[in-house]
Parts: sequence; C-alpha cells; structure tokens
Amino acid sequence: MKSTPSDRSRPVSKESLSHSVFTSMQDDLRHGVWSNHLPGIRNLMKRYMVSRPPVEEALRQLESLGWVGPAAKGVPRTILRTQTNDTNTSIILVRPPSEKLTRLSSEVLSSFLTILHSRNVEVQQIPLNEHLLNDETRQNIRTSHLESGCKRLLGLDMTHHIMRDLFPSSMPLLQIGARQFEDPHCASISLNMSKAVKIACLYSLQNGCRDISLAEIGLPPGMKHRFAPAVEDAYAEMGRRFQAHIHTPVLEPSKIGSTLRSVAQKETVDLILTVKAPAWNRTVYELQKAGITCPVKNILTGDNFKLFDSPPALISPIYDDYDKALTDWLDQLDRGAVPDFSRFVKMTPLD
Repeated sequence: MKSTPSDRSRPVSKESLSHSVFTSMQDDLRHGVWSNHLPGIRNLMKRYMVSRPPVEEALRQLESLGWVGPAAKGVPRTILRTQTNDTNTSIILVRPPSEKLTRLSSEVLSSFLTILHSRNVEVQQIPLNEHLLNDETRQNIRTSHLESGCKRLLGLDMTHHIMRDLFPSSMPLLQIGARQFEDPHCASISLNMSKAVKIACLYSLQNGCRDISLAEIGLPPGMKHRFAPAVEDAYAEMGRRFQAHIHTPVLEPSKIGSTLRSVAQKETVDLILTVKAPAWNRTVYELQKAGITCPVKNILTGDNFKLFDSPPALISPIYDDYDKALTDWLDQLDRGAVPDFSRFVKMTPLD
C-alpha cells in the first residue's frame, strides 16, 4: 500500500530502527559478508546508514543471542555463528548474565555444558536479565529462534512464565527451577526449600542443638512464614515441644534487631538458621553489633561464602541429580518422547 505524506513524516522509533539494523546484520552474517570479524562501529553505521545507538543496540542483541562475541576496546567483534543450527543437535539455553548467576547455577551450568559438548550438542546461550526484558528484546529473541530452527530449550534460573512467553508452548523445555503452571511439554527439576529447612532442623536437633530459631528475613511477601511449618514438623518428628515465638519468631522490619537479640540471648537457643545468604549477613551483623555470641548458619551455601574455608551452611544439593535430569531429558527426546517429569533435587547435610 502506498504511504501517505503523514506516514512518511512520522518519525521511526528507536526500537524499530535498531530491530531493522539487527535483522539486516543477521542477513549479512548468513550471507558471509564478513569472514571472521565484524567491521568497526563507524563502518557499520555507514553500511546501514544509521547513527551509532541503533548499531550498538543491534550488536548487543546479536551478542546476547550468540551470533557475535563481546566487545573489547580496539579489538573487532568475533563472528561466532553464520547459519542456522542443526535442529536435532542444538539447544537454546536461556540463563541470567554471568555476573548474576548464583554459585549453584554456575556449577550446574558448567556441568551441563560439559554433558552437552560430550553429546555433540551445539548450545546457543542467551544471557537474559528478566527484570530488564523489553518488547524489542522479546521480538529479537523470537525472531532469532524462528530463524535458527532450534527445537529444544533449557531454562536455568529463569521463571517458567518468561520461558513460555519467549518461546512456543510446543517446544520441549527443561526447566531448572519450579514449574509454575500445567505444561505438558515441560520437564523440571528444582530445590524444595521447605524440605531443605526441615532437613537442616532435624540434622541440627539430632546433633545436640537444644533449640533452633529460624530468621526469615528479606523474603517476598508471598513467602512470609512459608518455612515455619517445616520447622514445626522437624520438632514434631523429634518429639520436641515447638514454640513459635522462639523457633519461628515474627521479624517485623522495624524490630529485626531487637527480636534477633532477644531470641539469641535465650539460654537454650544454640543455633539461628537463615534461608538466604543476605539474611545470614544481617543476622550476624545485628548480633555482632550487640556483642552477642550465637552460631548463625544458612540453609544452603551462597555466593558470599566463597572465601570461607568452611562455609556457614548446613545443606548441599546433590549435583548429580541435575546432570541425571538433563541426560534423561535428552535421552527421552532422542527416542521421540516429550518429557514432562517433575523432580526435586535430593539434599544432604554438610559435615
């Protein structure tokens, strides 16, 4: 349809301009316009007749989708991919950016890449910050997926909703994390944190602790007091009396320090447990500030414990369970099945 003068005078949005550069650059990569490296920004600006920002945004998108390498001052970007993948030997792996990966996720990722490499599976990694996801990024990911022809999908530390928002619901997905809704094409493996809390409590009570207090700090509103039943179950299993005000105290934001001090000073409280590493930091800080000595341990080891010779944590996931989930998923797909299992990682107390 012929454009009207008003159409021609309407400015092109930054989003549509950078997407146009993105798709044009993809086409050039496929057609082998460049050999091993991309030209510099200025040459790309001349080629696509645009200013610097759309080119830079297009390059960021191409990097996030595994087409080109990262930028480095004075060094041209390396071309990593120039054609669509073999759909039977390729997988799209969506994960947080490297700096956002937890210690657990980093170790799982490393193990997964080793397994996939050993099976000659090409991996297209998409580092993605869910909180910064915009419409343009969504569109570029969808376009790239359709053109790549990949038919297998891995989600590591990404929410189930996001994975299905970005990719077709018919695409087999292995979700490393909780499955949030009914999905016949999704298999999942995740940590059951309530079970981890119970295991930690039982282990501590069985090894001489008289009383344990769970400090639930910094959890989202929907998770407030989520783990109290696990503590109560552990006390019941041990035949011990459960006292909510000691074992699962309510920590109002304005009274966190005073409540922690009150609990830690009780004669029978031998251990304070936290669910997340930042909560461990806050608890230790409050007790040290008050000059109170009471052991504080986190349920799982975390990133802020990397420098500890012996991390102040009680539970370790069994990493082989993640590897087994991946190999089982791949084996079932290779046999023509669509895996839909839902598993929890087994856990063991740390010595």
